[in-house]
Amino acid sequence: MRGKRVIWHILPYYFLIIIIALVAVSWYASSSVKKFYVDEKAAELKERALLVRHRIFSGNAGIEDERSLDAMCDTLGAISKMRLTVILPSGRVVGDSEEDPEVMENHSDRPEIKAAFRGETGSSTRYSETLSRDLLYVALPVWREGKLLAVIRTSVPLLSLEKSLGWMYARIFGAGIVVAVLALIIGAVVSRK
Repeated sequence: MRGKRVIWHILPYYFLIIIIALVAVSWYASSSVKKFYVDEKAAELKERALLVRHRIFSGNAGIEDERSLDAMCDTLGAISKMRLTVILPSGRVVGDSEEDPEVMENHSDRPEIKAAFRGETGSSTRYSETLSRDLLYVALPVWREGKLLAVIRTSVPLLSLEKSLGWMYARIFGAGIVVAVLALIIGAVVSRK
């Protein structure tokens, strides 16, 4: 009789330890998957930005005709299924595939743009006030004769990542509950013996 009482004192702690371990493993796995996905998307956006940079600024093409530059952003953005933005060193937007550059605010304070101004490939993930959703941004500088001519920024929504992670969380949670219940049953059987 006393053995049965001891079992019911031990099993809740055993169950709690299993749940904590499953939550920790689930959190680590989902964080790793998210980082991998974002890194892969950023590398893909960088490759697209390089192609766009070559297409827009090949030869001696500049940014004298802002209307045609904006129209080219619209076309290339639609073809590549990404948002494409061209920003001057002042931070003024002169081309965007999803918004009118005339009404867009100065972009010089964006983290990915700041990195591009320094000559690096900039990358950031944040909420877009313009589009009302989370986006992944990658920005590349465009140099001409040692001088910064513009910055090309590519971006895609992270909605598909959030859906995938939601699906993964549900699967991990379901599997975790099954494992915890099985472990509880096995623990109860073993402790009775």
